[in-house]
Amino acid sequence: MKKKLVAIAIAAALAPAAAMAEVAVYGKMHLSVDNYSYGNATQDGMYLASNSSRLGFKGGEDLGSGLKAVYQFELGIDPNTGWGGARDSFLGVTGGFGTILAGRLGLANQYAYDANYFGDQVGDTAQFVGTGNAGGRVSNVIAYAAPAMGDLSLLFAFVPTTTGAAANKESSFTARAGYAANGIKGGLSYQSVGTNSTTDNIGILAVGGTYDMGTINVGGQFVNISNEGQVAGADRTVFTVGGSFKLSDTGTVKAQFSSASEIGSSKDGATMLAVGYDHSLSKSTTAYVAFASVSNDTAGTFGVGNWGHGDPAGAPAAGQDPSAFSVGLVHAF
Repeated sequence: MKKKLVAIAIAAALAPAAAMAEVAVYGKMHLSVDNYSYGNATQDGMYLASNSSRLGFKGGEDLGSGLKAVYQFELGIDPNTGWGGARDSFLGVTGGFGTILAGRLGLANQYAYDANYFGDQVGDTAQFVGTGNAGGRVSNVIAYAAPAMGDLSLLFAFVPTTTGAAANKESSFTARAGYAANGIKGGLSYQSVGTNSTTDNIGILAVGGTYDMGTINVGGQFVNISNEGQVAGADRTVFTVGGSFKLSDTGTVKAQFSSASEIGSSKDGATMLAVGYDHSLSKSTTAYVAFASVSNDTAGTFGVGNWGHGDPAGAPAAGQDPSAFSVGLVHAF
């Protein structure tokens, strides 16, 4: 993502130069025209969709003694309809001890894109691996990232128990280890998600990654979800395999297959196949075409669109097999 540093003129006028903080203004505009097929006249049709478009501000300030204040404020935007909801936003401190952050941070987003060649497009495998938990991100998070340890990274996040009718009554936590070196990127994470003191916490174990060989990139992921939806014994496994191949400096073809098991004998599993082509128009702008199809079991309700933002045509009914063809344009700044 291209970032642009800008000075704050007001701060320069009101504060000493040593106290000035830099601000990075960044964002992404992502629109697509999606043709959905559900097999019924009510939902079949063409839709204009915004796919995780965003606008953000981030920066920091040197506090001395090796400490630095850091912050980020990011909002979802929809070029088609207007503003969206809050995305990752936080305030924290970083130093030789690592980084401590507090705010709204990733939950399933911690692992859902470790091996996802169709993130924010139709065919997004997060539709499968993100099922049954409390969403892609969550509020009231306190997180700690350990200092750099060569190619290894460690992150721990905690959502404390809160009160109120609609609040989390059971604490949640995430532990994640990441690795990046020699073309290999991978992650191992475990999450315990609690939202009601009378039911069991959801447990999510995820391991996945990609291997970039230059022209070819391959990846896969395995996710085990226990007590899905906080239903005791409702356990599901999801696996994904995929890859991409560079046809040229500007063109890449890709494909991905995902499978979600059924819970017990409930016939609520599904498979998804996605194929696509990305074409780089510049360092900041990419055009693409993608096709994805989901085959649900008789009680399955998995969608085919950009996870977390819903299929424009609405969720499929049990046993429906949705598919979508998409033409999109992405511009990052």
